[in-house]
Amino acid sequence: MKKGIRWGILGPGKIAITFAEAVNLIGEDVIVAVASHDERKAAAFAAEHQIAHGYGSYEELVSRDDIDAVYVSNLHMMHRDAALMAMRHGKAVLCEKPMAINAASARAMAKAAGENHVFLMEAMWSRFLPATVKALELAGAGSVGDIRVIRGAFSYGSSFDPHSRIYDPALAGGGLLDVGVYAISCAASFFGFDPIQILGAADIGNSGVDEQAAMILTYEDGQMAVLNSGVNVSMPGWMEIYGRDGYLEIPSFWDAQVVRLHRNGKDEVETFSFPHRNGFVYEVEHASRCIREGLMESPIWPLSSTIAVAAIMDTLRRSWGLRYPGEE
Repeated sequence: MKKGIRWGILGPGKIAITFAEAVNLIGEDVIVAVASHDERKAAAFAAEHQIAHGYGSYEELVSRDDIDAVYVSNLHMMHRDAALMAMRHGKAVLCEKPMAINAASARAMAKAAGENHVFLMEAMWSRFLPATVKALELAGAGSVGDIRVIRGAFSYGSSFDPHSRIYDPALAGGGLLDVGVYAISCAASFFGFDPIQILGAADIGNSGVDEQAAMILTYEDGQMAVLNSGVNVSMPGWMEIYGRDGYLEIPSFWDAQVVRLHRNGKDEVETFSFPHRNGFVYEVEHASRCIREGLMESPIWPLSSTIAVAAIMDTLRRSWGLRYPGEE
């Protein structure tokens, strides 16, 4: 019988609910404790999700001997320090995306994982969805021929709220780190993580964050990824992968459940369906398996991919003149 992983959660926010539900669906792992800087929030989350312990400090949780791994799901700006604390205590870490607000912090986290001999992975859950895996398989098999262009967008509508983390530069708000990271990560999974040119334009609103952005990644042989992200207007969240012989269509690519294969000259569209109840299940299963096997990183979403995407976002932000307060 496989040994279940004993998890702790740092940051009982909305996304941690999806994680907790995924762990329960899998049924092999268990969540031992949850911690927040607000003990009442931790206690309420623990009660709602049948978790034995709720703490008012991260230190209390990571000091427990009966926790194998920690899921870091607090605010973007806090990911690095929370993950470093957990790794110093010998805990494996699954860290919400973006794993860090810049490439330098991501590299520091990867270094700490190596020094402490623990597993570290960014929780890029969409990469592990069966529909994403199928799309990559179809592309790799040449189903649409030589792939030349990728088009994709992830933008949602929200009303300006100066108290919201989405519109707060001190909390690394804005569309790029919140949802643009999905689009870049997906496109790079098809084209690679080393574009030769990175261009972008952004609407830096009165909030001081990128409220809308357009990005173009160009590769050595002329392949291009044309992407959009944003937080103030809703757009259909799609990813389209265009080859010389057809294209792949992935509706709602970050939560992909369908892949459509369009072949040039054929009216018939081939559809591949992968319905799921909770898209986090696949990344949690993968992370747990890696930890049980003693791996230091994921072979599917390695730290080099996380760092490369962070570096692309750094380049974009530099071109926009966007630097977060207190950013090192």
